[in-house]
Amino acid sequence: MYKLVAKVLTKRLGLVMDSLISKNQSAFIKGRLLVDGVLVVNEVVEWVKRAKKKCLIFKVDFKKAYDSPIGASKWMPNGTN
Repeated sequence: MYKLVAKVLTKRLGLVMDSLISKNQSAFIKGRLLVDGVLVVNEVVEWVKRAKKKCLIFKVDFKKAYDSPIGASKWMPNGTN
């Protein structure tokens, strides 16, 4: 029964996923690739260099922030998951 419900929900969510997820989200969505974000950052860096502009790029290490119990306790209330 669980597998059937999961498949139905997956198919139904797939129809509206583009309207729910921002166009900036480039990973884990059908038709979008994880490397799209990397390519965009590379293009921005190249543009900044050519235009001789100032730029600040902020990189978050999600593995450290969310995948470890220590990182999770920093973000979750009372250290709960």
